[in-house]
Amino acid sequence: MEGNVAEQATGKALIERTVDAFGRVDVLSSNAGICCPLHAFLDMPPSIYETTVAVNLNGAFYVTQAQPIR
Repeated sequence: MEGNVAEQATGKALIERTVDAFGRVDVLSSNAGICCPLHAFLDMPPSIYETTVAVNLNGAFYVTQAQPIR
């Protein structure tokens, strides 16, 4: 499945499609990440920071949170 893990809907769709295909999720590895262009912290453009946080942190949160509880 193709998607953007920085979007909450992608995590939900990934888990739903997995459960539909296999019946359950036994193991989850959420390791999508990007490496932003290197900047000194004080010179980093806000858009670079926001994109990196969205993919590296929010992406793992959305996929993990979408886990069906049984």
